[in-house]
Amino acid sequence: MVYVAGEDRLYDLRGNPITEPSAKMASQFETEHYFDPLTGQVKTRQKRVYDRFAIKEGFTLDKRTGQFINEETGQAVPRETAVEIRKASSAGTTR
Repeated sequence: MVYVAGEDRLYDLRGNPITEPSAKMASQFETEHYFDPLTGQVKTRQKRVYDRFAIKEGFTLDKRTGQFINEETGQAVPRETAVEIRKASSAGTTR
C-alpha cells in the first residue's frame, strides 16, 4: 500500500485506489479532543493512527502500470528506492 501525499489517498502497488485502510494496520491510538455542543464540554476520544508507506520526494507512482518513476529521469525504479514507511506518531499515543 502506498500513500500519495498530494492526493491524500492510498493506492495498492498496482495503482488501484484503496478506499479504507485495513484495520489490522492500526498500530497505535492518539487522543483527540473535540467540543461537544450539547454539553458545552471538551471531550476526548481515541483515534487510530496508521503506519503507512509514502512515496519519497522526487518519485511518483504511475497508476497505469504500478511502477515507481524517478521524476528527474523518467525511469522506473524499484519500490525500495521510491517508498519509505512513515511510522505512526509517537506523541500522545497508547498501545
